[in-house]
Amino acid sequence: MSKSTVYCLGGWSLSPDLLNVVFTDSTTFIDSNLLIDAIIDNTIFSDTWISKLITTYFNSFTSDTILAGWSTGAMIAAALAPLLQPKALILLSPTLSFIRRDNYTFGTKSSLVASMINELAADKHKVLEQFHKRCGFGTLQNSENYSVPLLQKGLFFLQQADLLESPPPSCPVICMHGIRDSIIPVKAGHYACEHLRGSMHTFDGGHQFFILYANEIKTIIESQVR
Repeated sequence: MSKSTVYCLGGWSLSPDLLNVVFTDSTTFIDSNLLIDAIIDNTIFSDTWISKLITTYFNSFTSDTILAGWSTGAMIAAALAPLLQPKALILLSPTLSFIRRDNYTFGTKSSLVASMINELAADKHKVLEQFHKRCGFGTLQNSENYSVPLLQKGLFFLQQADLLESPPPSCPVICMHGIRDSIIPVKAGHYACEHLRGSMHTFDGGHQFFILYANEIKTIIESQVR
């Protein structure tokens, strides 16, 4: 792994520490669930969310730092990168829109996310268990630190965030995706990577493919980021 400092953003309902199998030394792990809490007031999504996150959480970010993210964290990282201008942008399971839109067919139906928002209030454990299994985890991961309102805010973010018209960053972009991903389809990853002018790498795995392919991912990063 490059000796550069890394800022790594995790996914919805999960600790970013899961990514320490790939990003180890000199990495600051950032919980996307907590970032989203700062930019959504109940169901209202701030129009200035990108600049607000940079001012609040990334004011010490420097251009020799690598920016990385997985899933929801990859969306946030891709949005921040044009302004932060990192040394490199590394995206695991990326998408430009989690939701299916008129001009974008690779997303999830908004109605399904709305159902998850409602179901969280009734049975948080069941919703998270089903989601984590779809990610590829055999068991429910520890999500006790996340309240129902916080998790709902994360889903509101995924319903509304749209990077389809966002500019690509000026830095090198590395995209990686599991071909069996049932959360964010690999076609969404290909679409995002082409839009961001990155290099695409696929693996025979699901949404959490990086756990099985940590060494291969490190090799790719080391070969492309100096």
